[in-house]
Amino acid sequence: MPLNPTRSLRIIYGCPVGDIPAGGVKVIYRHSELLNLMGQKSFIWHPGDDQFKCSWFKNQVETISDRQLNPATDLIVIPEIWATGYMSLLKNLGFKVAIFVQNGYYTHVNLNPSNPHGIRDAYASADLVLSISKDTSAYLEKILNVENKKIILQRYSVDPNMFKPGNKSKLISYMPRKMAQHSARFVPAITPALPAGWAINPLD
Repeated sequence: MPLNPTRSLRIIYGCPVGDIPAGGVKVIYRHSELLNLMGQKSFIWHPGDDQFKCSWFKNQVETISDRQLNPATDLIVIPEIWATGYMSLLKNLGFKVAIFVQNGYYTHVNLNPSNPHGIRDAYASADLVLSISKDTSAYLEKILNVENKKIILQRYSVDPNMFKPGNKSKLISYMPRKMAQHSARFVPAITPALPAGWAINPLD
């Protein structure tokens, strides 16, 4: 269904419910905040929980409830892990839908086991695909056959007042929650081979 040109477009970001630190959630909130600062109406949508709003970081987002969504005015942006769970539902209701891919390697999540082609179908149905990096864009094109014209590269940003170079040391850091089995095998294997003065530090 085409958007009604007599009414203002609203950009609605779908976001998981959970008040624990998650970088992807913070990026979604920040996108919505920035759009509103630029004069583009945007809301955060937490499906099934009209009252929820993240409190683990400061934010000024506006939230929207399920019943306030309107296919005549709303572009819904869903995270990549929701692509197969929400795409067909939202498209059948007449919404324009974009997929926000912050991690290209999470696109393999299929929440619709009844459709083995659910992932490819979701990306084929998407009106736009927001990609966090050139690597992600290449993955989307080559692996999922997403048309290049549908991919919009998003620029990530780092607050230099918070994150800046410190004293350098011979330290290898890794995140155990990412590919946990891989790091559990790799760290013990590489540790004896490290040159003197080097250390390995997990970031939990």
